[in-house]
Amino acid sequence: MNTFAKLATQKSHSLRQSLTKRNFSQHSFKENPIIFNKINEFYVIKGKERVVGLWLLGVSATVFSMIILGGYTRLTRSGLSMVKWHPHRVGLPKNNEEWEAEFDEYKKFPEWYLVNQHKGMDVEGFKQIYFIEWAHRILGRAIGGVFMGPLAYFWIRGYLQPRMKRNLLLLLGFGAFQGFAGWWMVKSGLVNKEQTKELDKTPNVSPYRLTFHAYNAYIIYGVLFWMSLHLLRRPQEAMITMKNMADHNAMRKILGRAAHGLFPIVLLTGFFTAGIQGRFAVNTFPKVGPHWFYNSNHFNWDIPFWKNFTENKLVVQVTHRTLAVIFSLLAIKSIVEVNKLANLSPIARKSFYFFISAIILQVLIGMHVVWFPNPVPLANSHQAGAVTLLTALLFAMHTCRKVDPRHIKNLLGKMRVEDPQGFHNMMQKFNKHTMSKKEYEYAKKEFMQK
Repeated sequence: MNTFAKLATQKSHSLRQSLTKRNFSQHSFKENPIIFNKINEFYVIKGKERVVGLWLLGVSATVFSMIILGGYTRLTRSGLSMVKWHPHRVGLPKNNEEWEAEFDEYKKFPEWYLVNQHKGMDVEGFKQIYFIEWAHRILGRAIGGVFMGPLAYFWIRGYLQPRMKRNLLLLLGFGAFQGFAGWWMVKSGLVNKEQTKELDKTPNVSPYRLTFHAYNAYIIYGVLFWMSLHLLRRPQEAMITMKNMADHNAMRKILGRAAHGLFPIVLLTGFFTAGIQGRFAVNTFPKVGPHWFYNSNHFNWDIPFWKNFTENKLVVQVTHRTLAVIFSLLAIKSIVEVNKLANLSPIARKSFYFFISAIILQVLIGMHVVWFPNPVPLANSHQAGAVTLLTALLFAMHTCRKVDPRHIKNLLGKMRVEDPQGFHNMMQKFNKHTMSKKEYEYAKKEFMQK
């Protein structure tokens, strides 16, 4: 027994030394007790957070793959191969006669007789682009099944709270609307462009409808991913104290400037660049040919001025990449601000640097797409990079999300007992870095007027 006791003591001592060497001793792993949990109050019943959260994470991952496949469909010019919408139809044509029938239908539309006929496309080439568009549509329907099946099960079993039911029903409706929006987008490419007001008369889907469809997809993905994080991560109240609250609030404001500032506009201009095949417009970076920026000669003055920023390929591409560079520089500049936040939790700091890394990677991919616009995998990786960047931003924002006001009340109550002078100083003057004005007024009313 003495031998075993000595071995246990030695192992414990070596473990402490190892943790010290890895600087784990610098951080406290002690969590706050959770007296209340908004997740169980508003989202799911206690004990079912993980199963529902993993389901939502899985659906969001499927939507991620759907976005990538959608980009590949656009880049390979496959989106106009299925000229009819059959919601009830699932399988591919079964024999040569059915393939020839589909090919004959395709030949009635502009993309065939203006583009692919002159390239010598035969039925085998048609099968390739048809399969890509078919896979895109089938994956969309599969997402509906993956969403609705477990939703019905969780609903019947009583796992979901009323607010969660409402949110999921709205998301289901939004997803169904996205399916209709996809066909609405495809229809815009099946018409004679000479009869439209679009600048590019090549058979393509409308860049406005493509942008609308793509933005909806990003919103659906973002909402699903955010909801899954709510259920799978520990409550924010477990790690927020009066000591680190101000730093987490500061990081949230830094990320909020990105989320509600340039990032949505960079995405918007990126969708228009994709919609008009703008990557081919100019293949020099950082200069625009011999110039540093576009000038009046680059604008088409025969169309409304604003249309240059949605349909003029060179102007749209240069606008997109310029805004992306400005966004990246501002984000990198914020590293200095975040490094000053001494009490930021380790996971919050790591999530911020993951966000910065995603930005740098996306810029590097974007530069190579400008220099080498032809490789489809490279261009599609830029689409994947955009969704990854959105993922990193959402994860970082979720890491420093707001806490329940009741938790702040508990922290202030504890501080009032343990540090009366510090509590008095805090209540005497509003500090926007510690809490919001609304939270301050609530706390003042709760503690100072009793």
